[in-house]
Amino acid sequence: MSDPITIGAPIRLVSGVTRCHRCGHGFSAVAIVAKVTEDGQADTALLSYVTDLPGELLFLITARFPSYGLEFSQTAEHVYYANTCPACGALAGDHFLRSPDGVFFPMDDEAVAALSVETLPIEGPLTVKAHCGGGSWLSVLEERTAEA
Repeated sequence: MSDPITIGAPIRLVSGVTRCHRCGHGFSAVAIVAKVTEDGQADTALLSYVTDLPGELLFLITARFPSYGLEFSQTAEHVYYANTCPACGALAGDHFLRSPDGVFFPMDDEAVAALSVETLPIEGPLTVKAHCGGGSWLSVLEERTAEA
């Protein structure tokens, strides 16, 4: 299960196009990228296996991505907030989306550039239950959004 963590601004939604493993439909999947404060240090992280979100944050996400919600994953063997295919309802799980060649595991600058980023009008601090991940692409994403 996911542990409680504290996140703060900037809290961003990162989205990119993926294909459903069941029906082949292309759709936009979403992930949360935020500053995570731990032991007095704040680092940018990609949240995964999110099991609890404040209502205000969940509202902002589902208003833009209505197929994001609590789902049971057979791979993870628990319920967490995940993307589903809007055409057939199949789960597009965090393991799939964050694995090599997944939309949230970009391997080059072109793949990072293909991602859309939206900074949410929410400051924090907020407590969520999630796992945190990193990667050099998050630095590239931060630089890109700082230039915009």
